[in-house]
Amino acid sequence: GKLVRSHNKIYVADAVSGVAISPLGMDDWNIDTVVAGSQKGLMLPPGLGIVAVGPRAWEKSDRSKTPRFYWDWKKLKGTVPFTPALSMLFQLDASLEYIHAQGLERIFLRRAQVADRIRDLVRRSGMEVYALKPGNGITGVLPPKGFDTKALFRRLETDFGIQIAGGLGKLKDTIFRIGHVGHVTDEELEYFIQSFERCLK
Repeated sequence: GKLVRSHNKIYVADAVSGVAISPLGMDDWNIDTVVAGSQKGLMLPPGLGIVAVGPRAWEKSDRSKTPRFYWDWKKLKGTVPFTPALSMLFQLDASLEYIHAQGLERIFLRRAQVADRIRDLVRRSGMEVYALKPGNGITGVLPPKGFDTKALFRRLETDFGIQIAGGLGKLKDTIFRIGHVGHVTDEELEYFIQSFERCLK
């Protein structure tokens, strides 16, 4: 953040896979704008875009001459100028109450514990965790060469009602992804682990 500011630039953090999953110090890290979504650590369906804007970013926005309508922050400050998704906002309120009651440290610890269990499962299954430093919301899995990922996807969904996702972009046919964001109970975690192992037999 300090390096970005030394060049008089705005530091924007994509925290879609980070908010309420891992620590994020907007002020301490000198981040000017944080962009997040509702569908991961906040435990909601997709549908809400969430933006936290710091004073330097507000100032830059005020000075900007770039034409804009929908993304004009001035219209969004302190009000909602368009029809809001009220049901999503009520859900967000409930989610934030839960996170506040649990405490962020406890939330972060639980996310890390679940991620560790999933990655242990991956390695025990003869596969590799793709990222060198994976986040605690999703695990990219590199299966052995020749492994039939589509068969795994089909059996997980058909026999156990579980969906996992393929890779994206250049990694589409290389890895698959296991999401473990949000409120994952011990029972749900055990069910996934046992189901995954049964699909490999």
